[in-house]
Amino acid sequence: GVILIKIYQFIVASKFYQDEKKLYLLAFISALIFLVHTNHVSVVANIKSRDNLLSMLFGLLSATQFIKLFDDKKWWRILFVIFYIVVGFLSKLDCYIFLIAPILIIILFRDVSLKKVAVVLFAILFIFILTFLIRDYLKGQTFQPIVKSIFFDASKSPLYNNDTTMNRLSMACITMFYYLKFLIIPFGYYFYYGYNQIPLLPLLHPLNFLTIFIYLAIGIGCVYF
Repeated sequence: GVILIKIYQFIVASKFYQDEKKLYLLAFISALIFLVHTNHVSVVANIKSRDNLLSMLFGLLSATQFIKLFDDKKWWRILFVIFYIVVGFLSKLDCYIFLIAPILIIILFRDVSLKKVAVVLFAILFIFILTFLIRDYLKGQTFQPIVKSIFFDASKSPLYNNDTTMNRLSMACITMFYYLKFLIIPFGYYFYYGYNQIPLLPLLHPLNFLTIFIYLAIGIGCVYF
């Protein structure tokens, strides 16, 4: 429920439309789709995925504060940006996307000069480095590893005995394909993916080329429109 509210507030702060009615409608529809989409069942329904929920929640809070910081120049917001992103990273590392999103929003939806873009990029890089220093310090003080990373678990990762750069790139492409497939066609989705449930294909496999083409087309279309 809190994440839905923060999705709504994040989109409103992003100002994708100048027309407020369109903006509020977009925010409402986006939150509604997030609420009902089949893919989110496993994250909400299993205890382990609370790290995902916390990571997204604090990531949204951080990204919203960063966008507001750019718009209103209230420098005290940077403390909240750093605090929220640190807690997000302590929850799960995929929180990094919420450092990238504000950059894209500022570049695409604000009237900015190259100088301002450079300042934003420098600020994000500074926050990123500072965040990891704080995170590593806190982990060293408070956490003891109790389980191995699933990446090094042969029962869960097809990269276990095939850990090469080419295979990592291929697995990244296949994973992106599955994310897109489940977004559009939420069929064949399971709560658990064991060994080789997502196949490890050669990097030059046609499916990887298709995935890259689709994502490039989406990216170019977003910029163009």
